[in-house]
Amino acid sequence: MVKRIMLSAALALTCITVSAQTEPTVKERLQQHLGYLASDAMCGREAGTATARLAATYIADQFAQIGLEPFGDTTYYAYFNQGSELGKGDKYCNVIGMLEGSDPVLKDEVVIIGAHYDHLGIMGGEVYNGADDNASGTSALIEVARILAARRSELKRTVIFAAFDAEEVGLYGSTALAKTLAPLEVYEKDNGGVWIHRPHKVCLMVSADMVGWLRANGRLEVEGVNTLKHGGDILEEIASEHGIVLETKGFEGSLFTATDTQGFAVLHVPTLAVSTGLKSPYHKPGDDVEYIDFDGLEKVTGYLADVMVAAADGGSLQPSGRVAKIHRGKELLEFGITGGIGSTNARFAKESAFIGKSNLVGSLGVAAQLNLGSHLAIRPEAYFEAGALCLPSSAPASHFDTSYNFHYGRVMAPVSLLLKTGAGGSLIPTYMYLGGGVNWSYDIYSQMHRPDIKNSADPFGWHWILGMNLKKSAFEVMCTYPLRGLDCEECETFGTVKSCTSQFRLIRWF
Repeated sequence: MVKRIMLSAALALTCITVSAQTEPTVKERLQQHLGYLASDAMCGREAGTATARLAATYIADQFAQIGLEPFGDTTYYAYFNQGSELGKGDKYCNVIGMLEGSDPVLKDEVVIIGAHYDHLGIMGGEVYNGADDNASGTSALIEVARILAARRSELKRTVIFAAFDAEEVGLYGSTALAKTLAPLEVYEKDNGGVWIHRPHKVCLMVSADMVGWLRANGRLEVEGVNTLKHGGDILEEIASEHGIVLETKGFEGSLFTATDTQGFAVLHVPTLAVSTGLKSPYHKPGDDVEYIDFDGLEKVTGYLADVMVAAADGGSLQPSGRVAKIHRGKELLEFGITGGIGSTNARFAKESAFIGKSNLVGSLGVAAQLNLGSHLAIRPEAYFEAGALCLPSSAPASHFDTSYNFHYGRVMAPVSLLLKTGAGGSLIPTYMYLGGGVNWSYDIYSQMHRPDIKNSADPFGWHWILGMNLKKSAFEVMCTYPLRGLDCEECETFGTVKSCTSQFRLIRWF
């Protein structure tokens, strides 16, 4: 009997040991995911390629094993093309699963965690495996889904888990999901007078992008905490529970490090961009699995899981209503400062051509822009312009062996009508524009070294503009012309002199 009991106990212990051995830890699962997604066999997971589809299949299989519900009717796969909503195209493929909330009311509200799984593919004969960028975030996403599936009773809101394709070529995957969840454009007077897409049910979007180098970076970086009420304090508290040093920023502020939060942030959805920084070999062939800090990645995964639980419980993390300047969208009325540098040239009416030497001109001032929908704008400005006009010493105008300079400083007040193209229904204020209008000028000072030429320039003129607006900055070329120019006493031989001023200008909107 004793032997039988001992044998039974030994068998039970063996079963427990075997069971423990067959149930991998979070760290072991992360190693498994990264080992597959960032292997040479995946050829860098370039968006839209066969190997990217293999990565999508792997992620979908993991979602199915975890027990996530498909975001679509029957499948985790959500196909799209550049600039389209989900289901409208077949070039790229997001993988999306969800856990429906338990509260009968709050389950209609959504919190999203996403990570892009695509990378750069093969370039110059070398495989860009993208272990940190972003197999690390994708692996964390899978394990966060597993943790939350086990804690499903705590989730009052619905949680969406999205693995995005085509981030590296333009944030297309996350933007497609944002467009799908928020199809209507509305004018919101109470938020500064801006045109926005307002997705009423999306409460938070979290992006995990490059989260595999915690030890080397020394901290976890989270941008966007001020889009949530008391976001910084709550997120710091959760980080301390996981032994993570947190570096927080109120809002995302860079034009050049955009991540998958952008498509949601411009819709005024609260967003958190989570990263361990740029310590890894960013966009280099050396971004490989052997350099990933798996202990740190396990901590980050646990942290993200707790953040998502706090977001889904319906009480902890709530939108603050605040949004980063770069994500404010198309404001009805914008104000900015202008600066320009360029050249001014003499134009001789008799010769009907630009003949002369160029001279430097510069300007500094202020501007306002009234946006009349998506395609029209009116822009009044006021700026100070200083320059010099180079004139020939004698007729004919081509004689520039010696020359005279007409120095001036004037106030310019142009009013422009702008036609914007490419703005369409997009919320990100990036568009080309062409316009023109009239301008008024007043000379504060002028100095002429030709006694026979009088400064009788007309204060009125006209101008044209060609430019591009990139979020909160505009880059443009502006050319101005006076209606009437300088008068010369030798009109029979020299003619009336007009000037053309061309400037490359920068406008920074507040």
